Amino acid sequence: MMEIVLLKWDECTSYEDIDSLMDRFIPFVTPEKYKRLDRLRNREDFYCTVAADILARMLLCRTLKCSNNELVIHTHPFGKPYVEGDPVFFNISHAGAFIAVALDEAPIGIDIEQAGEWNMDVARLICSPRELELLANTNDSRARQELFFYIWTAKESVLKALGTGLSLPPSTFEIVQETAVPIQHNQLWNVDHNYVKQYVVPVTGYSMTVCAQHMEFAKQIEYITWEQLTHRFTKWVGSYKGEDENWLSWN
Repeated sequence: MMEIVLLKWDECTSYEDIDSLMDRFIPFVTPEKYKRLDRLRNREDFYCTVAADILARMLLCRTLKCSNNELVIHTHPFGKPYVEGDPVFFNISHAGAFIAVALDEAPIGIDIEQAGEWNMDVARLICSPRELELLANTNDSRARQELFFYIWTAKESVLKALGTGLSLPPSTFEIVQETAVPIQHNQLWNVDHNYVKQYVVPVTGYSMTVCAQHMEFAKQIEYITWEQLTHRFTKWVGSYKGEDENWLSWN
C-alpha cells in the first residue's frame, strides 16, 4: 500500500536545536551518504538531506519490521536508492520548508517544488510542444505558474520512479490525463504505464506530484511535525524488536 509522509522541517526553534539533532542523526546514515553530505555547502540542504534520510529509514523499518542495522540501501547507476532484497520501494524529495517521502510496493517517484520565477526558456527544456502551447494559451499568470510547476513536478516524479536521471530528457514525454505518454522513442527507457497524481501541500506556493506504476494512489498524506520526528527517533534508536508494528505512530 502506498504511503506518503510530509514533514515541515522549519518548525524547529533554532539552528542550535537542529545542529544538536543532526549530531544524533548523522551516525545512522551510510558512509556513502555521509560523503555526499560533506559536499553540501548550503546549511539548509544539509539539514533536509539528513532529516529526509532518517525519516525514510524510520518508515522503511516500520514497513519491513526490521532494525536500522538490518536495512541495506544501495544506489542504482543513475543515483536512485533502493532497498536490498525487499519488495518495497521509496523515494525522497525536499524543497523549501518540506521533506516528502513516498513508499510503495512498486517503483515510485515523488517531487515537491517551491514555486518561484521561471520563463519559457526553462519550460522549453522540460515541456513537450503541446505543453508549451498550453502554457502560452494560459492567460492568468498565477494559473500559468501553477500549470508549469505541475508539469515540472509530474515529470520529475516520472524520472525518479524510473530512476533514469536526465538520460531521459523530460521534453521527450508529456503528461496527458495523469499519465506519462512518450512522444519520442527512447531505446533505454519506457514511460508507458506510469501514472501521476498531484497532492495539495498545506502551504501556498508548493507543488507536489507522485508517480506510480498503478492508479491506486494514497488517498491522503500523513503530515508529521519536527517534534514528532524527534520524539519517535528517540524511541526508534535501538528499541525496535518487531513485536509492535505500530511503534512508529506519530501520536
